[in-house]
Amino acid sequence: MNDTGVVADPAPGQTSRTHRLRGLAATGFSATLAAMVATTLAAALAQAVGVDFKVRTRTG
Repeated sequence: MNDTGVVADPAPGQTSRTHRLRGLAATGFSATLAAMVATTLAAALAQAVGVDFKVRTRTG
C-alpha cells in the first residue's frame, strides 16, 4: 500500500489554533466593515433630514 500524500485531518470537533485565529480575524473584519457601512448610512440619513455635523470649537 502506498500512503504517500495522505494527510490526516484533525479529529472532529478539533480545529487548529491558526484556523480559529483566521476565523476570528474574518469575523472581526466583517463586523468592522458592517459597522462602517451602518455608520455611513446613518450619517447620510441624518444629513438628509437636516442634522448639522459641523464641529464648533471654543477659542480662548
